[in-house]
Amino acid sequence: MSPRDSENPESNGLAESKNELRATEDMCHYCFAVLVHHSLCSEQNRLSTTSSSIKTIESYIGENHKSFLVSSSPSNSNANTFECPLFVTWDKQSGKSDRHYALRGCIGTLSPKRLTNHLGDYALTSALHDTRFNPISISEIPKLRVAVSLLVNYESCDHCYDWIIGTHGIIIKFIHDSKQYSATFLPEVASEQGWDQATTISSLVRKAGFTSIVVS
Repeated sequence: MSPRDSENPESNGLAESKNELRATEDMCHYCFAVLVHHSLCSEQNRLSTTSSSIKTIESYIGENHKSFLVSSSPSNSNANTFECPLFVTWDKQSGKSDRHYALRGCIGTLSPKRLTNHLGDYALTSALHDTRFNPISISEIPKLRVAVSLLVNYESCDHCYDWIIGTHGIIIKFIHDSKQYSATFLPEVASEQGWDQATTISSLVRKAGFTSIVVS
């Protein structure tokens, strides 16, 4: 799990106010469970995964969280009816240090979605279908951490640099040759990657799927 998303969580659910909305540890555990279940059930991984690999993954999740492997929804009753934009971010431990992580996948939606219906979908989509990366393999799971981000507040920018690194997330939308492009970075992305604003915007344009030359 990512510490940033378990900071001041509601112990048993979502806050009453959208402005106080927090992701919970249960949501992060659930994302791991969905990814592990998908990986173990896929035919390719079932044939190639050794029993020792499975034991390593189960040990990483922990005995207390094995129930999530068969859970059909996050254990959060208030989330059953709540809808909001959400993102799921996967980071992978890089190097020998357990303190350094690199982005491994991040996808979500700006359209309000019911969490119990869609959190698992975006856990898999961000892990397997972020076009910037290869799909996450089962052998990588013990080195992963996950963050769930629930988006509730927005404000307009006057220009593409009208935002603060580490404080604001950014959404980009544009049209080129009659094709629409859009992408989002969460507030922590630029600071964690060590990017300046120009690099962040350029990376966001690539995330949107635009592959032509970008002129400043």
